[in-house]
Amino acid sequence: MVYDSQGNSAIIEWNNTDGNLYFTDGNSSKPNIMANHPVFIFSRYAFKDLPKNDNLNPLNHSYSTFNRYMTLYNITCSHHGKYSEDDAIDALEAVYANTVARIEGVPIPLPTKTLWSVILDLTDRSLKMKSFLKTGPVDPKTNESTLIFSPYLTFRLNNSRL
Repeated sequence: MVYDSQGNSAIIEWNNTDGNLYFTDGNSSKPNIMANHPVFIFSRYAFKDLPKNDNLNPLNHSYSTFNRYMTLYNITCSHHGKYSEDDAIDALEAVYANTVARIEGVPIPLPTKTLWSVILDLTDRSLKMKSFLKTGPVDPKTNESTLIFSPYLTFRLNNSRL
């Protein structure tokens, strides 16, 4: 994804089938959403059709790329006003990976976890990043292990001219 502080953005994807680059322009009035499926292909589908179409989402798994995309789509559609840092963190946490993949041709169960999370502030020209450290205790409500992350670390571009 390429973006600027005025809200202009584009998602640029390389298609390994035909070797071409594909550009999907963003909408400056709402956030762009990316998951693990090619936006240049699936942006032609109505959002409401993504999680229900068995040809697109045959796995119907909570960590499915389309389910995560729809979760973020629903969060952004129901949000009003300017996004805060906490809004962004809440949205990202809603789609963290914390599962064991027994799908997509994986020969043995494969733990799948979010490894990092990044929040960008385009006005401040900074980013905050936290990294996965280890698996935590089991949450009695979900019966799944929790994820332990580092605190957010802040990185900022120096705005001075050389």
